[in-house]
Amino acid sequence: MRGGGVGSLMGFAGGCALAVTALPQDSVACIASVAFAAIAIGILGLVEDIRGLSVKTRLVLQFLVGASLLLSLSTTTEVGWVWFPLAILFFAANVNFTNFMDGINGISGLHGLVAGLAYAAFGVVEAMVWLIVVGLITAVVFAAFLPWNLVPPRMFLGDVGSYLLGGALGAMAISALIAGLNPVAALAPLSIYWVDTLTTLAGRIRRREPFLQAHCSHSYQRLTGAGVPHIAVASVVALFTLGASLVGFLAASGTLTVVLSLALILMLGLLYLGLPRLFSFRRPNSVPPAPSAIATPLDAEFVAKPSSDGRGFVRTPRQARGLDAT
Repeated sequence: MRGGGVGSLMGFAGGCALAVTALPQDSVACIASVAFAAIAIGILGLVEDIRGLSVKTRLVLQFLVGASLLLSLSTTTEVGWVWFPLAILFFAANVNFTNFMDGINGISGLHGLVAGLAYAAFGVVEAMVWLIVVGLITAVVFAAFLPWNLVPPRMFLGDVGSYLLGGALGAMAISALIAGLNPVAALAPLSIYWVDTLTTLAGRIRRREPFLQAHCSHSYQRLTGAGVPHIAVASVVALFTLGASLVGFLAASGTLTVVLSLALILMLGLLYLGLPRLFSFRRPNSVPPAPSAIATPLDAEFVAKPSSDGRGFVRTPRQARGLDAT
């Protein structure tokens, strides 16, 4: 069943509401800002699941939610105006990148678990109670979804769940960075998702592939297409995210310099990108589909998602969105 992320959205909202009533006032403002942005973007994903929205409408609304996050943070923390365009673009990008990466069973649940715990750990280092709380809420919410999304897969996050995850993590990264968290630490838990997506987009631009053409060129898609099971690929992505997060933790604690931390994360990213070459064999039933015309640019990411049962790549946009059986 698609749209299982509604439960995650309700759990996240409930956890944040409880935290707001129980924590000191100095932590409430940041929790409320992050929660509002994540919940609002999750609701946008729910609308997309139910009735669909144009790419332009989605992007405009994502930018508006990002802007509301910055405006909310500016009421309690001095935020330079130079932050606004950069943070708004970053927020929208992370929402979409997380959505693009939500293509196999378990990948988003594990990402939410690992990244949420990472931000909670950073909160411990910097004594940011709000970051500890929101990080733990995120980790628990997405860990709770894993049993429903693994073997056998009975439920899928849908856009509501992947938007919620991307919005929560993006809002935490922006808020923590503005609050003084080490920049490497703030971005480390998101780095593997960003490396995969940015290199995929760059490769398609370099090859002059039509943006509306279906593709399966994400590193995690290539691993799945090479015959590696969904749970194994999702675990590999989570392990690399954990590695990058550990580097971020060492940077936040002052153990590693910024330059060395960036170098280590870059090495992890390059190693991750090279994994598909280690699994270059292909099963007969894992041949990617022929390019097909689709409705919107963002749908191009979904059409090429591997099927939920690991039998191959989906053939239609409806199958990609979990609406039809493969």
